[in-house]
Amino acid sequence: PFAATDEEPVPAPPGSAAEVATAFLDAEVAGNVDTSFTYLSADDRAEQGTPAGWLETHADVWTPTAFRLADVTDEGDGLARARLI
Repeated sequence: PFAATDEEPVPAPPGSAAEVATAFLDAEVAGNVDTSFTYLSADDRAEQGTPAGWLETHADVWTPTAFRLADVTDEGDGLARARLI
């Protein structure tokens, strides 16, 4: 579903925003909502309540089958913004 690109993937050193984004998306691709739930922001975890609530939300949201990080920006306060291709 993603367009072909010549862009290099973003390195994901331990503890980086890219590592967190990669871990979240790896869990999403694998269908492991228990793990992906732990990477949600505190506000999103509170809104979803439990991993079961997060699983229920998946019926209404896009779930990736593959991904490639093109850019990750550390937004501070433990938040990151990722661009996928």
